[in-house]
Amino acid sequence: MHLRSRLSAISADGFEEALAQVLLDLVETHTGKAGETEDAEEVVRFLNVQEDTSYVEGLPGSIREHEREISKALEEAKVDSLSDLNLEQAGVVVEWLNAAKIWRDLSWYHDEIDSALAYWTRRAASGLPMQ
Repeated sequence: MHLRSRLSAISADGFEEALAQVLLDLVETHTGKAGETEDAEEVVRFLNVQEDTSYVEGLPGSIREHEREISKALEEAKVDSLSDLNLEQAGVVVEWLNAAKIWRDLSWYHDEIDSALAYWTRRAASGLPMQ
């Protein structure tokens, strides 16, 4: 359970095993209560490679170009950390996201799930990491 919010910090050597453990743990422990996600939203955000950071651009003091650079760097880091997942593993991520999409505890995160599904569905079809 403690791996969920630290998924992005796991070393490349242990990442695939940790991701599998996290996804299985979330399947077994989702709460069914909106807003009580047990960190599942952190996993969705991590799997959402093409995360929309446009909301940050509207904040006072935000510099659009700077935010785009940060967003691009974050996307590249996520793609790199997930690049070793093969075709079948990408398919498992798609299945997990499809299951998570109907969980009441993640009802507030449908946009993020849809964005992640778009990436992982394309990835599962091609087998190659995409940016």
